[in-house]
Amino acid sequence: MDNLKSWKRTEIQLRDEYATQMCGQIAFSQKSLGSLIFGFLKANLTFYTEIGELYRSWQRFIGSVEPLKLKVTNETTTLHDTQNWLETGGVLSILKGFKLLEENHALGDLQSVEHLVPQALFSRSFSQKLVAHVSMLNRIDLVKQIQDQTKKAEF
Repeated sequence: MDNLKSWKRTEIQLRDEYATQMCGQIAFSQKSLGSLIFGFLKANLTFYTEIGELYRSWQRFIGSVEPLKLKVTNETTTLHDTQNWLETGGVLSILKGFKLLEENHALGDLQSVEHLVPQALFSRSFSQKLVAHVSMLNRIDLVKQIQDQTKKAEF
């Protein structure tokens, strides 16, 4: 460490398919870990000055690495797919478990499911599925209700 003239810590966090793709790159690419990380940054993050020019410090930091694009396909799921996941993913068994605890006065400091449901909000992606479903059934009257119970975008 004493021989290094400068030290820059760079950290990225990848999840799901992005993490899998990057692991494949690390395992099978001939590129160094540093060039993979910098290539990923170069492909996904750029800083510009107020007048729209590439920020020189960023350009020097990234260097001349080749951009690394990770190809991830976002699979579109339907409300039927979500229902299948609900049945097979264990969510219903978790609810059943909470009901068992509640019925047997064993919740302790946990809240009942009935208390949690009214304050629960739909994710944006689930809300879109619900809107598509009620639209297909010509029940547009439910759209506002769905939107009112959807998480707002966080900035």
